[in-house]
Amino acid sequence: MRRDIRDSDAFRKAESFLVDAYAIGSAKPYDLLDLAVSPDGRTVAATGVILDQLAGLPEQRIVLVDLETGAVRRVTDGPNRDRLPRWDPAGERIAYLSDAATPYDFQLSILTLATGHVARFPLEERWVEFLQWSSDGRGILLLAAGRGADLAGAQGAISAPTWGGDAPAWAPYIDSGTAASHWRTLWILDPVTGSCRQVSPPDLNIWEACWCGTRQIACIASNDPSEEAWYSADVRLLDVADGGVSTLYVPTDQLGWISASPSGAGIAFVEAVCSDRMLVAGTLMLGHRGDFVPVNTMSTDVTFTAWQHDDTLLLAGLRGFETVLGVHHLKTSVTEEIWCSPCRTIGGPLYPDAAPAPVVGTAVFMSEGHLSPPALVVAARGKAARTLSVLDPVPAERAHPGAVLDRIEWAAPDGLGIQGWLIRPPGNGPHPLVMDVHGGPVWRSRPRYVGRGGYAGMLLRAGYAIFQPNPRGSSGQGQAFARHVFGDAGGADAGDLLSGLDYLTERGLARADRIGIIGGSYGGFMTAWLITQDQRFAAAVAIAPVSDWTSLHLTSHVPSSIEMMLGGEPHESDGRYSARSPIAHASKARTPTLIIAGELDRSTPPGQGVELHHALQRGGGNSVLLTYPGEGHGVRQFPAVIDFVARITDWFAQNMPRD
Repeated sequence: MRRDIRDSDAFRKAESFLVDAYAIGSAKPYDLLDLAVSPDGRTVAATGVILDQLAGLPEQRIVLVDLETGAVRRVTDGPNRDRLPRWDPAGERIAYLSDAATPYDFQLSILTLATGHVARFPLEERWVEFLQWSSDGRGILLLAAGRGADLAGAQGAISAPTWGGDAPAWAPYIDSGTAASHWRTLWILDPVTGSCRQVSPPDLNIWEACWCGTRQIACIASNDPSEEAWYSADVRLLDVADGGVSTLYVPTDQLGWISASPSGAGIAFVEAVCSDRMLVAGTLMLGHRGDFVPVNTMSTDVTFTAWQHDDTLLLAGLRGFETVLGVHHLKTSVTEEIWCSPCRTIGGPLYPDAAPAPVVGTAVFMSEGHLSPPALVVAARGKAARTLSVLDPVPAERAHPGAVLDRIEWAAPDGLGIQGWLIRPPGNGPHPLVMDVHGGPVWRSRPRYVGRGGYAGMLLRAGYAIFQPNPRGSSGQGQAFARHVFGDAGGADAGDLLSGLDYLTERGLARADRIGIIGGSYGGFMTAWLITQDQRFAAAVAIAPVSDWTSLHLTSHVPSSIEMMLGGEPHESDGRYSARSPIAHASKARTPTLIIAGELDRSTPPGQGVELHHALQRGGGNSVLLTYPGEGHGVRQFPAVIDFVARITDWFAQNMPRD
């Protein structure tokens, strides 16, 4: 396989597909993120994601959307990326994060809308991850990460080396354990004077935070800044005046999505069994000062919380095939559904989220389906949802004419009900099929538009059906369902996937001799694992895979997650670390396998791909390893993305041809 394939037909086809998907040359956003509704309810500020050329990372600009007309107006010009806009209480200024001065170094900026003036407020030796105005507009809460802090796996799992610095290129990177540069801390900026002070103590690491009234801050925190410390973080309350900290809640599982009511009288967060930071979907907890109780959310795994009033909490989440938006009324303890769909999901790159509007029971969000392009939706209690086509995506009839979507349900070998999605090309089946296994394992495949770019859309265009199963461990079916995978990685969940393929084959929806598999992260593990356990696969692509659980435990920045998935540590386990490692069974694999790794990946380091590649080759298998320089947990930069999509599509075309 050649290193440079830019002159190949596969590369040209992928490039053409992505030019369409990302509206190259239009100067228009192809997606809107980080939505925030203005105090008067008339305008949405958002991060507009723009690609003017297939090079580097996508640009991000702050845009304003008129909720009456759908008109989109860009209000920042970069360079680099501007993101996470948040209105001040008066609706006159927008605070946002920008790395205009130095790539990747996000700092606070404030735009005054009347004049267009932008003021910048950099923090030394730190980059800002989150901001929130106080309800009185007198302070902006900043969550800042030290230069050495890791990104979560969902963000790319890269660490300090990407920040560069003044050291020469030949100087070594140093890992001496926890350092001052690893901590995440809280700061409050006075937007009038520009003064900024740290309000969290130096020995407290903050993962998430929010104003709790104007004098306190509620946060999810730990006494250790390492990525694995997140798994045992708890809820604390911090006093702005004196820096005093009290512990409010110590969970059994993991925490996310903390928010507090305007007065500070109520705090909400989600507790869930999790495999990754930022992928929290589970039980809504509600209370204050230690008195927290679970809330009935109509069997929805909650993925987002935001207060609209002291008595009303907005929430979003997953329930089986459905994506749900609702409000919980504290006075009546009733959760009311505002919007729900089994075939469209609420936007958010990781899980559903929404922007609360000033009117209680009203929210704005991006929505999309597998065959439905993204659109802006205004949903209000008791009213029909209103949709605005504010983007210019490739329409489904052009991107994938005649494609068919099916919701699939089947019984696992032990009788547990499993769900999944099947997207088929036009024409009579059975079709060659690629099973796309999601990561996590506690995450979920949901209805993301196949015309937005990526390998699924390219494979569908090439005539392959795409099967996206949600085996045990997936979000959206309750905590007991998610918990099934822990202690049994590669066990019953593998049976869920294979039985799903049996179901599709028996019903004439898949060709038994043309079944492929692809997956990233835990999906990469499952790909590597299943080709050693079952001989049905004609081709495989393992992205950021796990090949050896023992070596991963010693090299990953999240060993706690590995312990949860397998139980215990390698030296004291019942042999599962070895027994469930794909390299231990590599001699049984005969499937042509493309392995893809990122050079900077801290979650599943590139050595995992090297081990799998060598083990498959020593066992007589057909294996090719791709390691992308400058990439972490996934491929995010152009033109590497074109290369990534092209090679995946070509791998299946060569090893599992459609006809």
